[in-house]
Amino acid sequence: MVQTPQTVQTTPDTPIVARVEVNALQSVSFNVGDLVKILFTAIGNAMWFIPSLMIRAISDWTSSSIEMHKETGVPVALHDLMKIVEEKAKSTEGIYRKATSFAELNALTEQVSQGKTDGVKSDMDAHLAACSIKKMLRDMPAEKKVFPATIPNLEGMNEQQKISDVKTIIGSLTSQKKAFLTHMLNHITAVSSHSEVNKMTSSNLALTLMPNLIPQSTDPLQMMADQSKQNAFFMYILENRTTLGI
Repeated sequence: MVQTPQTVQTTPDTPIVARVEVNALQSVSFNVGDLVKILFTAIGNAMWFIPSLMIRAISDWTSSSIEMHKETGVPVALHDLMKIVEEKAKSTEGIYRKATSFAELNALTEQVSQGKTDGVKSDMDAHLAACSIKKMLRDMPAEKKVFPATIPNLEGMNEQQKISDVKTIIGSLTSQKKAFLTHMLNHITAVSSHSEVNKMTSSNLALTLMPNLIPQSTDPLQMMADQSKQNAFFMYILENRTTLGI
């Protein structure tokens, strides 16, 4: 527990050095709640940004050097990586859950950021392919994310309200973003169809991948506060995609 220093009275007769020391002591007064918040923020920011410093980000998705897939509206490299994961999900346990080599991920990410797809090969490691997909989605600029930052809070809504609000959000998406969402849901379905082997259910995959489709706050406390609302939103879409027309 951080103790607040007691106020010390000084007089004009108090030596200058003593008065300076007293003023400095009195200025070091912390509210415990603020201190805890600062600590959690520092830890959260470190966890959020360190991986981005270690691995090169795909910073320009609008670059003409990055070829976009005509049907899905996503970079060809991402489209091809998803196909690889779908195939390897038939025989790989822990796909999208297990980590991969930072060095390999860095090298592949750098290639893709330059519009090169030579490193995306069908015989590549399944976990490298899956981690690359997560990173590419996470690194998308906010304006390229599928969903806006503000989404409805479905808690407490009746079914009619949920359908109406979620349809409104999906109806506001561009054709490219809606195609991207459909492709992502199809990918989740394909991978989870082999969950008895890879141990990843559709709900596991949705909560692993779909948060990357919405701009996230850089404040870790706000991220935690948003998580429940976002998870409910993503799961509703996954479970009602036919009704929602996706």
